[in-house]
Amino acid sequence: ETEKYHLDINCKLPADVPLHFFGFRTHAHSLGSVISGYAYNEERNEYRQIAKGNPQWPQAFYPMKKLQTVQPEEFMHARCTYNSMSRDKVTFIGATAGDEMCNLYLMYFFPPGKAPDFLGCGG
Repeated sequence: ETEKYHLDINCKLPADVPLHFFGFRTHAHSLGSVISGYAYNEERNEYRQIAKGNPQWPQAFYPMKKLQTVQPEEFMHARCTYNSMSRDKVTFIGATAGDEMCNLYLMYFFPPGKAPDFLGCGG
């Protein structure tokens, strides 16, 4: 029973060329309240927010306020925030409705043939 519990995930951009992000979709189950995405530049020790959404909104891709370019040496970071005040049992990460998820989907483009059509970050 926690009002705000954060779950974080990150990885180095899994591409050798800059990716240009233009849309996002968040997904969690009933306890998810917000999912945010960031790009992190290690050299400048700087985060910049690239996406933020409510996973309880309709499951659709939403446009980003502006095009976000992430460089190959930068890191991708997602933070999921959960509110478990209505839950009186332990919640696990998993695929069922009684479990929770932390998914941030990003739509991107790049020069043809320079990166895979699908990239993943996480476990």
